[in-house]
Amino acid sequence: MLDEVHIKEYFDYKGGSISGMSYDSKASASSAQVFMVKSIVSQYKDVVHVLPVHTISAGSIKKVIIDLEDIGFTAIGIITDNYSVNRRAVDLFTDPPELSYCYPHPVDKSRQLFFVVGPVHLFKCIRNNWLNQKNNSRCFFYPKFDSVHAVQDVADFKATRLKWHF
Repeated sequence: MLDEVHIKEYFDYKGGSISGMSYDSKASASSAQVFMVKSIVSQYKDVVHVLPVHTISAGSIKKVIIDLEDIGFTAIGIITDNYSVNRRAVDLFTDPPELSYCYPHPVDKSRQLFFVVGPVHLFKCIRNNWLNQKNNSRCFFYPKFDSVHAVQDVADFKATRLKWHF
């Protein structure tokens, strides 16, 4: 799993070393790429790498996957949010770049590496878009998919709120 954490850009000198440096630029890091592993057959999960970067890149994703495979992990997929920078980094796994759900594995071309947009991120996007609706009731309007006519259904945000009576 991959996610970025935005950090404050600055350099700091402590204990004889400089922090705040970006892995991929001479500029200070503006975010940290956080790489996590999660087993699909057990409860194991752990952060395996934090990389301070100025911009996300496919090269760092490939390197982490290769390093994980070298120490005994088997990477079968990348799970990230649907942020355009992450999609762009993953589509660079092919030449020419192409967005897909399946890529040749960087360690073994006979294996597949899957790209999955995390469901938590999808629900967060739906919630945020719904909350940001400009109409009075925060309603989504969408077509009735079982009708050939231009009839719209409505999803009202009020319906998602539970009313507790004690």
